[in-house]
Amino acid sequence: MKPQRRRLALLCLGSSLALAVAGQYYFARRRDYVWDGVFLYGLASALFLVAVRLAEPLPAASYAKPWWSAPVGWARSHPWRMAMACTAPALSLAVALRAGRPLTAAQGYLLLGLWLASVGLCVAATADASALWSWARTLPGHLRARRWEAALVALLFVAGALARFVHLDSIPYILGGDEASMGREAIEVLRGHLTNPFATGWFSHPTLFFYILAATLRWPGGVVTGLRAVPALAGALTVPALYLLARELFGRQVAFLSAAYLACYPYAIHFSRLALNNAVDPLLAALAFYLFFVGLRAGRGRYLCFGVAGALLGLGLYFYMGSRAMPLVMAALVALLAWREPGFYRAYRAPLGVLAGAFLVAGGPLLAFFARHPQDFLARVNQLGIFQSGWLAETSAALQRSPWSLLWEQFAKSALAFHYYPDPGAFYQPGTPLLDFAAAIPFTFGLAYSMAHWRERRHALAVLWFWAIVILGGVLMENPPSAQRLVLTVVPVSLFVGVGLAQAAGVVQRALGWRAVSGHILAGLMVAALGTIGLEFYFGPYTASHVYPGLNTEVGHEMGLYLAELGPGYRYYFYGAPRMFAGFPNVRYLAPDVEGADVMPPPARPPEVKSDKRPVFIFLPERLSELEGVRASYPNGVRTDFKQPSGALLFVSYEPD
Repeated sequence: MKPQRRRLALLCLGSSLALAVAGQYYFARRRDYVWDGVFLYGLASALFLVAVRLAEPLPAASYAKPWWSAPVGWARSHPWRMAMACTAPALSLAVALRAGRPLTAAQGYLLLGLWLASVGLCVAATADASALWSWARTLPGHLRARRWEAALVALLFVAGALARFVHLDSIPYILGGDEASMGREAIEVLRGHLTNPFATGWFSHPTLFFYILAATLRWPGGVVTGLRAVPALAGALTVPALYLLARELFGRQVAFLSAAYLACYPYAIHFSRLALNNAVDPLLAALAFYLFFVGLRAGRGRYLCFGVAGALLGLGLYFYMGSRAMPLVMAALVALLAWREPGFYRAYRAPLGVLAGAFLVAGGPLLAFFARHPQDFLARVNQLGIFQSGWLAETSAALQRSPWSLLWEQFAKSALAFHYYPDPGAFYQPGTPLLDFAAAIPFTFGLAYSMAHWRERRHALAVLWFWAIVILGGVLMENPPSAQRLVLTVVPVSLFVGVGLAQAAGVVQRALGWRAVSGHILAGLMVAALGTIGLEFYFGPYTASHVYPGLNTEVGHEMGLYLAELGPGYRYYFYGAPRMFAGFPNVRYLAPDVEGADVMPPPARPPEVKSDKRPVFIFLPERLSELEGVRASYPNGVRTDFKQPSGALLFVSYEPD
């Protein structure tokens, strides 16, 4: 036996004995934690079997090698990488098990660190150090050879960042209610009240996003800019991520056109400027599929590409619910490639196994939570799905229409969300479809071209991605086409715009006998025109309309800012029912330490004003007549009117002296 093999066998044996002793200790002395003992014993048994296998003589060579000979051979030749590959899922599983019990804040952060370590170990196990070093040495030379392209990508990133960060605190002009609710969850993380990063919180959203928001609340610019910084950064990074994906699939021309359009796409800009988790999904998905396609053509770096792609898909589970469709898109793409390309599965089954393993390591703790709480996994679908909520059956009976006709109407509204039907939801409401008149034309051409060439790898991804989100986030949900559920389409939509522009410019170039550079210039001018139209719309009439997020939220936002100035020494009595109530999300986020109480309309009893804090009375316009009754009890006070820029009254405050 070789010395290295001997040392590894002894290490595995010693570790297995220690873990077995710990497992038995749990069985004997900590009987309430029986599953911890089971886990420790399971890990000990696995290491023991590895030790036994390492200590056995090597088998004689045979002519017919079994399918598992290559993985075993790799494990023997890379013992440390094999150790990391075994440790990563074990560590992820341990985090998942411990996260199932109550945690302190410190324990939550510890589990978060261990989970990050498990993902890092999983990725490191797939990395070939010599190949990475070779890539790092040649990277500066590649960048110098493509310096103009690198400069162009940097310029696109800067343009996308400016469109998402400029006046981030005031465009949109106030925080939406959902933004404030997520901000309140981030405050709970900072205060040590929300302690589990591998669970769900407000509206069944995974809590990891709240931990990320908590880290940025001290971003320069106050509570609004800090809260919106992460989605804005994710939206800006999606621009170069899309360039990489489009370049890998279609080449530089389509990559430039697609990324340039995404940088100026109003729909993408808007959701990147909201403190919601929707904007993170396109970034993670674009990078995951880019690495997947790089891995298909890579040699020594194939396993690393597939491993990181799987980890990114697993990480996507921790953000908006729509990201749960991306593993389905990946599975459908793999199935299509295996069907269309003979030998695909045999050639890529090992890297695909790495991808699946990395996905489980990264997503394991949250998947374990969903296994314990299955109602949270499909909470929003159960509330808003047309089948789960009973909407389809109820509407069919109420309107005396067949379910098939209603499904067709759902499909039409969702499929034409970019051409005809405006957003009916509360998060965007541009008053137009999700594409403007000019951009809808190249989008349609690109979609038609890709669907006609769906058998090709590069077009198959865009087509599967687009229709999966349209169906799952539109057709099968109530009130389509709600913009917040279709945010993941911004990547394939931008791809289709790029493909459509490139093909249209190519037709003109070939028909008129132009040189290729003339076609590129024509396509560039067209995308510049589309970008200008998009930016002028978003930062012009849309921003001025103040349509997002609505009157009540504007009242809550101004109330929150006002109460934050007063401080926790005050208690507010809110004359807002039945339209609004104390504890509105914006108030809870902006003034988290100021207590409030609702005052119900007459004939309800007047409020009981406590003497431990100074009172302030707040009235909505429709209940302003009740101010005189308060003045009768507190004749000396200061009235302040809060108005919109247009002069319309939002609310009135009355502070007794």
